Amino acid sequence: MPIRVAYQGEPGAYSEQAAYQYFGTEITCVACPSFQALPQSLDEGSADYAVIPIENALAGTVISALDTINSAEIYINGELSLPIHHCLLACKGSNLSLIEQVYSHPQALSQSQQFITQHNFEACAFHDTAGAAAWIARQQKCSYAAIASKLAAERYGLQVLAKHIEDKEFNQTRFLIIDKKPLQNLTLLNKTSLLLTLNHEPNALARVLTQLGEHQCNLTKITSRPNRKIAWEYQFFIEFTWNLEYKEQVTQLLTEVSRHCQSFKSFGHYPAKIGIT
Repeated sequence: MPIRVAYQGEPGAYSEQAAYQYFGTEITCVACPSFQALPQSLDEGSADYAVIPIENALAGTVISALDTINSAEIYINGELSLPIHHCLLACKGSNLSLIEQVYSHPQALSQSQQFITQHNFEACAFHDTAGAAAWIARQQKCSYAAIASKLAAERYGLQVLAKHIEDKEFNQTRFLIIDKKPLQNLTLLNKTSLLLTLNHEPNALARVLTQLGEHQCNLTKITSRPNRKIAWEYQFFIEFTWNLEYKEQVTQLLTEVSRHCQSFKSFGHYPAKIGIT
């Protein structure tokens, strides 16, 4: 039976591409309507893994995805950095001069802001890039366009009016592979993700970061988010890599870090990202 991988969006979404890049083409992709539905698909057994975008090189952290991860009982099993090359898609018979409104996910609109401004388009937020392409195909209005992938154009019978419209050529999105179980193979793991609520005392965060350095860890991401349980308290999502030579020290490190926390959650250890060119 093929591996079932859940992703947010409709067929042709970048998350679907990420799933195929990471797991190969012999999988069954399960489309989900929202980020919140991804851990639910794991809980219900309709998917074996899920792929979720965590941050973009231009637009930054995908906040709704991060909040979903923080509130779910999941483990991170891997990550993938995928180049994102946006296209402007429209129905047959349209052309660039006819376009007035452009629809896409807010992240894609942000990543293509220079192109949108240059052509005086009205940017309209949509829940998903591929979903915007599917909607444009149904509308059949020559003044509407979507920002999505070339694959989405092929899926929904749209024409590509412009390619590579992202603001920077290095535009990439990092996806996390999530599961209900932690990885068991300890030989290839060199990255850890944590969610912390720190004690209200001076230098609490500084002590945590100092401990990472003392254990030869490299901090790769730190983001604060509202606690959602208590007003004006915050959680810190922290990611760091470590040399395989020091893997025996990681367990000791997590124990030491947890002593400075009101709450402590580890998403497990996993291999650092795989880049696709």
